[in-house]
Amino acid sequence: MSHCPFCNKKIAMSKAFCSKHCKENYFQLIAIQIPKLFIKNIFIFCTPEQKDAKIEEFANRHGWRIDLVKDKINNLAAEYGYTHDDEISNYFLVRLYYFCTPQDREDEIKFFAKRHNLELKPLIEKIDKLAEKNGYKNNDESVTDKYKKMRS
Repeated sequence: MSHCPFCNKKIAMSKAFCSKHCKENYFQLIAIQIPKLFIKNIFIFCTPEQKDAKIEEFANRHGWRIDLVKDKINNLAAEYGYTHDDEISNYFLVRLYYFCTPQDREDEIKFFAKRHNLELKPLIEKIDKLAEKNGYKNNDESVTDKYKKMRS
């Protein structure tokens, strides 16, 4: 079984997406390019009402769906450090489990924890839970197990 790249549902190996809707959303989300200065502008200088208005105007100007643009902006804002919560974006999980070696994964998590002023151990456990829930967990040892071995 593989997973739909947009919604992470389990699908047959012969399929790439679970539905036409997911396929369209996935490729539109990839096509959406948001400048870093635009994100900085709306998160630092705008009130929440102004932020929503600017996002809608930006989406309409480029012909993109507003919900996908908002989702992409929220993920990029978390990645750039403009949001102050410890939410772990789906993009961060994909990068950790599909594009990083286990050693690079540990380094990325340590960097994320330092950047957001978070405790390392609870963050690693949260990432493991989210990765398992979303189907990103590989058959290799989890980062949490490696962390426990390092600490003992």
